[in-house]
Amino acid sequence: MSKAKELLGEAGFAKGFEFTLNIKQGESISKLLATVLRDAFKEIGVTMNINEATSAVWSEGMAKGTHQATLWATGYLSYVDDPWYKMRGFISGSVTNRNRYNNPEIDRLYDKLAVAEASERQKLASEFQRIIVGDAVSLWLANVPVDYAMREDITNFIFQEDSLLWFWPLRRK
Repeated sequence: MSKAKELLGEAGFAKGFEFTLNIKQGESISKLLATVLRDAFKEIGVTMNINEATSAVWSEGMAKGTHQATLWATGYLSYVDDPWYKMRGFISGSVTNRNRYNNPEIDRLYDKLAVAEASERQKLASEFQRIIVGDAVSLWLANVPVDYAMREDITNFIFQEDSLLWFWPLRRK
């Protein structure tokens, strides 16, 4: 905690500051994480207010970029196993850029990756990842547990790492 207080002082916030974290109503994992964060921030003199918004209000705030801070429990879905596809969420002005992140180098890498040969793609993707992690664009707080209920006579369910459900392999005994 002393290092956190020291860094706040260096940033000009020795007396702390106040902000609001917006979460969706009804997301129990979000409320739990928000409470843990609020209590941790309090220990270093930062006041974090928690605002539980309806899904519509929360989503509008995400679309307009009006939240001071937010978190969502849905995780990061990846429909396509391609680094170029994943990068869309970080390029300047992209509708999928929820963080409003802006880095010309990331934009340049995105454009290069779109036309790169296979031998160059891994190098570009690694550089993208290095920058995103270094800039701490977002923070992964927890893996959200997901349970799937199904009838006993259903077989061939396979959990997909991208969290998408595949129905085509399912069979009835």
